[in-house]
Amino acid sequence: MTVYIRFIMILFCVFYKAQNNFIVYNKIIDDAGGNEKIYEKNILVFEDKWSIFFSYRGNLEDVNDFLTNSEKIRSSQIIKNSLDEKKFYIKDNSFTKDILFTLDNYQKIDWNIIQKDEEIILGYKCHKALGKFRGRNFIAYFTTDLPIDLGPLKFRGLPGIILKVSDKDNLFTYEASKIVLNFPQKIDINSKLLFSFPKEKSGYIDYKEYINIENNYLRDIKSKVEANRPAGTIVVSSSKERDFKIEKSFEWEESKKP
Repeated sequence: MTVYIRFIMILFCVFYKAQNNFIVYNKIIDDAGGNEKIYEKNILVFEDKWSIFFSYRGNLEDVNDFLTNSEKIRSSQIIKNSLDEKKFYIKDNSFTKDILFTLDNYQKIDWNIIQKDEEIILGYKCHKALGKFRGRNFIAYFTTDLPIDLGPLKFRGLPGIILKVSDKDNLFTYEASKIVLNFPQKIDINSKLLFSFPKEKSGYIDYKEYINIENNYLRDIKSKVEANRPAGTIVVSSSKERDFKIEKSFEWEESKKP
């Protein structure tokens, strides 16, 4: 890391420490591989030691009011990134009736920064990086003008905030559509949650168990879809349960290979 980048990082950290900062990301899902795409909005709220990432169904122009009013966050999955602990605290009830809490440790993302490829996103010059993470190859654009190790979901490990990231097959894309730093009104994000993250580790299930529960759910959905196929339908190829998930394979699976 150059002296200049180190100096900018120090200045930025002083600037946004204990302040209210957020980024709105457009999420684009192209699971049909054609003209049918699904668009969602997500918000990353962050301070100097943590960030919280969740989905948002309102209008972009109403984000400021939403973050400061009493309306609750209804996202089925919420990811809290603890920068000091290098852990992700996850609340999820997207595939179960009950809320699941789990912890995921930081996993190294093998990034290769391509200095010559740049893109301007919301006025910020962004550098391109290629990365591998849990069974997928990703393309990310990050800016050193905002030199903090953050991004949507669990993407991190670059010398700047990731403003755009997509997998190589373009199934998923997250791109920043709004950036607000040092927002003047206080964002009490904890008061907007419908739950509290457990204080004791006993309140969290192992991340491997969490993935097994999700895989069982995905297999069940797949079986129901296949059972409802018209009689005589010939299936040429069959996708695996995690083919359309961002995290496709895991480090404990890799360790089993000879």
